[in-house]
Amino acid sequence: MNNSLTLDFYFYQFLTNRYQPSFVEMHFKFCDMINADPFFGASMRRALGGNCPYPPGEYDMTNLSIPFVPKSFPFVKGRIYCNVSFVNGGVTLPVGGGSIDMEIKITYISVEHPQVTYYHPKYLTYANLTSVRYGRSNPVYYVGLNFVSLVPIDSNIYVDVYFHELLTNQYKRSFIEFHFNWCYLTEKDMFFGAALRAAGINNCPLPPGPYNLNNMTINPSVIPKGFPFTRGRIYANFTHLKTKDRVADGYIDMRLATVNTKNSKSLFE
Repeated sequence: MNNSLTLDFYFYQFLTNRYQPSFVEMHFKFCDMINADPFFGASMRRALGGNCPYPPGEYDMTNLSIPFVPKSFPFVKGRIYCNVSFVNGGVTLPVGGGSIDMEIKITYISVEHPQVTYYHPKYLTYANLTSVRYGRSNPVYYVGLNFVSLVPIDSNIYVDVYFHELLTNQYKRSFIEFHFNWCYLTEKDMFFGAALRAAGINNCPLPPGPYNLNNMTINPSVIPKGFPFTRGRIYANFTHLKTKDRVADGYIDMRLATVNTKNSKSLFE
């Protein structure tokens, strides 16, 4: 298989119970798509185990998925038609074609029932964790963290995060863990740290004082596609490295959910 094959993709939007042609089209030579395209090509390249061209033979491509969807994609439900042609000496011969229905969905971590279970009065005079949803049109629960610190919060504060899976009505510890000091969390981490930075924590150390962090979410782009369970609980423990004091701890329930609204990505920015 090489660039003698051409592929033409046509996207139809689902409107008023019909699939209607849209302006979205993609046209490729086969190897150009496989080697460079981030939409269909990236998925096929993984399934085929490398770059094009490919020798004659039998191919079984499984577990295909589209890893990249442009933010400006104009609709969330439709149908994709594909026509495959063979070009030889200026002559184009149809090889085959087909269609597949599509729906854009974002997988995200939904969190509810937050609880601060302890905070040390030597370090904090107040600590509270909340989760709020702003209406039926927005399914996302946003996390708020409010606390008053008595000491600078710096790299001496170490954070341990443990994911527990909900199994047979019990939360059982999984193999997923995160461990970092506070400065690494707030300056570099892309999972929880990015949410803290979006809420206004942009420097380390933090001086003593009150902090109100609102509307925090985990960006879906950093959630591994192979995340091993859909419901569980996230525990976080904060410890002072020098004194070994337990500074604070708490948890929040989680589940993997999907959202398919047209502007879903804006919910996590």
